[in-house]
Amino acid sequence: MTKICTKCGIEKDIDEFGLNSGKKDGHYCYCKKCKHIIDKKYRDLHKEKINEYHQINKEKINEHTKKYYQINKGKKIEYSRKYRQDLKDSYVRKLIIARNGLKKEDIPSKMVDLYKILVLIYRESKKINQGVKLWKAWQ
Repeated sequence: MTKICTKCGIEKDIDEFGLNSGKKDGHYCYCKKCKHIIDKKYRDLHKEKINEYHQINKEKINEHTKKYYQINKGKKIEYSRKYRQDLKDSYVRKLIIARNGLKKEDIPSKMVDLYKILVLIYRESKKINQGVKLWKAWQ
């Protein structure tokens, strides 16, 4: 099943549209990419208002977050495990930032690719009980 995005005008698969129970077909009229752009513009324009809301409702938000985590603890743990295992670029960038103190924009994609290889080597060497020695030697 396909749908046309009202923002970019491109016909896309229905899976490329976010869920919205208020719509007849159950999906937003914007594709996920366009929705992301729209939401980012809104956040940029209303940054102060959003920050003010978070300050006023800090306890309520923290309560909701804790409650959500308790209900979905297993899902969150599994997602985090899969996220680390898949070695997505965003995860590898976080590792590089944490270990080298670089800024996100200062990390070239080639460095991310090399770091992925290093992490894979470390994981394999760890399986044969030599990971710590290799990792320390590399750092």
